[in-house]
Amino acid sequence: MLNPLYNGIFYIYCVFIYILNLTKKTINKYLFLINNIT
Repeated sequence: MLNPLYNGIFYIYCVFIYILNLTKKTINKYLFLINNIT
């Protein structure tokens, strides 16, 4: 009963970290482009 819940929380945590890293990369790309244009 506890194991599926733990797996679910772990999965959500992994997805959260993945999205966070993706967002960081995207923001860095946009900042890089803006700095080059300016």
